[in-house]
Amino acid sequence: MQKTMEIEGKKVVFSTSLSWIYKYMSQFGEDPLGMVAPVLKTAVPIISEWNGNFTASELDQLTDILFDINVSDFLNIIWALAKNGNKEISEPSEWYSEFDNFPVDEVIAEVAPDILRSCMSTKKYKALTEMMKKKKEKQAQKESLQEESEEDSPCETPNT
Repeated sequence: MQKTMEIEGKKVVFSTSLSWIYKYMSQFGEDPLGMVAPVLKTAVPIISEWNGNFTASELDQLTDILFDINVSDFLNIIWALAKNGNKEISEPSEWYSEFDNFPVDEVIAEVAPDILRSCMSTKKYKALTEMMKKKKEKQAQKESLQEESEEDSPCETPNT
């Protein structure tokens, strides 16, 4: 699957076909899936429903996972996806120097669900996202019930 994003007026094509893994391994000498799998498991259900704002709980989950990974690892993944989409891009440090600002968070949000889809069967991907949606709904119901319970409980005022 390919996504084209405009970054500082430049169109960048990110391809999540599995060949990005070989580009990553060839350039950086290691397999990225050991690092990517736990992140995707947590992040994809949250990111796939992103409407521009994260709840505090979602932000906490993403932050916990993302702090376990070095920024350079994200940059390497993004570069490999871009290289997979356009074999003409230069080496990572040269390519990134073409941008004054690079929205790592936006790129990851766009490509993370597609990376997961490329690594899993459609059936398993749907099952994972459904499971996470149900988990999220249960959490929302639990929080709602807690709020209702707090509203219904009488306030105690001290006797004066």
